[in-house]
Order: sequence, then C-alpha cells, then structure tokens
Amino acid sequence: MLYSDLSDAKVFDILAKKLGGLRGNGATCAKNNMSAKQWIDLFQKGDGHCQYSGEKFSDINDISFERIDPTRPYEKGNVLLIKTKYNNAKSNVDRLLHMESLSDEMVIRLLQEGIKVVRKRIKKKVSDLNKELASQAVNQNLRVAMFTNLKRGRFSDDRESNSQTD
Repeated sequence: MLYSDLSDAKVFDILAKKLGGLRGNGATCAKNNMSAKQWIDLFQKGDGHCQYSGEKFSDINDISFERIDPTRPYEKGNVLLIKTKYNNAKSNVDRLLHMESLSDEMVIRLLQEGIKVVRKRIKKKVSDLNKELASQAVNQNLRVAMFTNLKRGRFSDDRESNSQTD
C-alpha cells in the first residue's frame, strides 16, 4: 500500500482510526503534537514501506505509529511508520527498559541474555543455509559430472565406430 495510492483524506481516515482523529493543527490527544501536514509528510516519506524493515505495508491495519522515545509525544522527529508486528515487539522491549522495579544492571543483563538467544538462532539459520547450499552445490556438481560423462561417452562411441570402419 503505497502513499501514492492514498489520498490525503484516506491518510486522515487512518489517523482517525489510529489516533482518534485530527482537529485543528492535528493534535487530538495529549501525546500528539504533530500537525496534519507533518503527518502527511511522514506518510509521503515512507511511501508505503516500514521505516524499520523496508517491507511494504499490506493494508491499513499493518501500519503502526512508532514513537522512537515512548516517553515523548508524537512529535516531528520522534515518529516512524512501521509494521504493527515490529511496534508490538518494540513495546515489549520498551516495557523492560522502563520497569522501575528492575535495576539498570538487571535490565542490561536481561537484554544481553536475549541477544545471546538471538545470536544462537541466527547461527543455526546460517548453519542450516550453509548445509543447504553445500547440498545444492553437490547436486549441481553431480549433474555436471553426469552431463560430462554422457557427452564423453557419446564422443567415445563416435570414435569407436569411426575406428571400426577404417
């Protein structure tokens, strides 16, 4: 869903659904300090793609307004258009980062453990892909060898039949 596919009225419909609508300068809730023009500019800048992943939005429900710093309002420089699934994931991280019942050291330790899990998962994916590529390379080499043998076999048959007729 590209921005060019949307009219300004459709953008306002999306904002109404997501933020409760626009009034006057665009502010409708205590956390929205952006004007209608700033929202339109944000949509144009992303042109229908998630500003985190670059993936195209599939529909209106796929669009989420990400506050980079969730302690600040929706304001110019603090908002990105991202896929809803990524905003939900970041919300979980934000909750962890702002839990006052945890020390900063504990938050860092929990994040480091999470990073270890992700690294392990990535390592396994890379290993699986390398195995798949190796398997494909072996299959390709077998095909080349079979083709080469067939080709050589045909030429040797031709040579044999030529030598028998001499």
